[in-house]
Amino acid sequence: MRRSLIVGFLVVVVLLEGAARLLAPHIPGQLVWDTQFTQDKADQIAAAGEVDMVFVGSSVVNAGIDPGLVAANSRFDSGYNSAIPSTTPSTWKIWMRDLVYPDLCPSVVVIGISVRDYNDRNVGIPFDLTSYLPSAGRLELYGQFTSGSLERQIGRYSAFVRIRSRLRQPEKVARFLVTGRVPGWPPTVLTPEGRYTGWDNNAFVDPSPEGIEELTTKVFVDFSVGGAEDLAVRSIIEDAQSLGDQVVIVRMPTMNEELAPLLPDGQGDLDRFERQLEKLGANYDVPVIVYPDMDDDKSLFGDLYHMNLDGTTEFSTRLGRDLDRVVASSQNSQCGTRPANPDFATRP
Repeated sequence: MRRSLIVGFLVVVVLLEGAARLLAPHIPGQLVWDTQFTQDKADQIAAAGEVDMVFVGSSVVNAGIDPGLVAANSRFDSGYNSAIPSTTPSTWKIWMRDLVYPDLCPSVVVIGISVRDYNDRNVGIPFDLTSYLPSAGRLELYGQFTSGSLERQIGRYSAFVRIRSRLRQPEKVARFLVTGRVPGWPPTVLTPEGRYTGWDNNAFVDPSPEGIEELTTKVFVDFSVGGAEDLAVRSIIEDAQSLGDQVVIVRMPTMNEELAPLLPDGQGDLDRFERQLEKLGANYDVPVIVYPDMDDDKSLFGDLYHMNLDGTTEFSTRLGRDLDRVVASSQNSQCGTRPANPDFATRP
């Protein structure tokens, strides 16, 4: 009798694991980082090994720079798009210290910046450092194991453990498999080089009234540059240069004619933003690349600031060629080390 129970139990375990392995590639696993994007990118970075170039920024870079195309049009062999959606430079500098410098060991750091990333008074970015800093995935980087650490280690080998929390909601699993959309279950759709492909349909989407309100009352409210976000970009540049990395700033293309009326001082704010990037470049002897002819070409955009596949292809091709022009041939870079005393709980 006991033997039959054991055999029955093992059969159930095998069946559950088999079913989970079929489902696992199609639904997001249990989160141990703060968002699905940071989790998927952390996993990719851990497996990637060293690369020549890294690209950092928000969703505008995440969707708009194809590392493979950049490499194909330059002398560099490899790159990774480490950009995280819904973030600003204050987050980028920490993310790069945590993972990008120590694990990817780049020799070229490309900082892609959009006007929506740079407002010091922006209250419309949902990403919260107080969630990222103490997330379990990040704690593990620094040897701070949590109650979920053992489960995460087992999940590397067991698909059932990895998606166990999702399986408790079978109706959501079914909906996600059919529609690909469940609130809180974002499909990241990343290429192996980290680029988000969700804007690749080449169809421009006009902003909704709600989207316009979000930009005017939160993202661009009381627009101001030269404060905390500027200091964060300076920190990224200084960190990279201290490791011998070469830095390039890229002002990402946008639909400026439609964005300008949403800014408090209109075109004046856009001009102020560009002057600030020029000042950064001059202060740190860093090239600043801008493609003004790509601005306002609706055929290249999915919305006011995310490029579609055509825009990404043109931009990445041109960027690869220009990196060859502005980046010196001799490089003497080194891998970074994770901070000795990282902040686990509070906003820096």
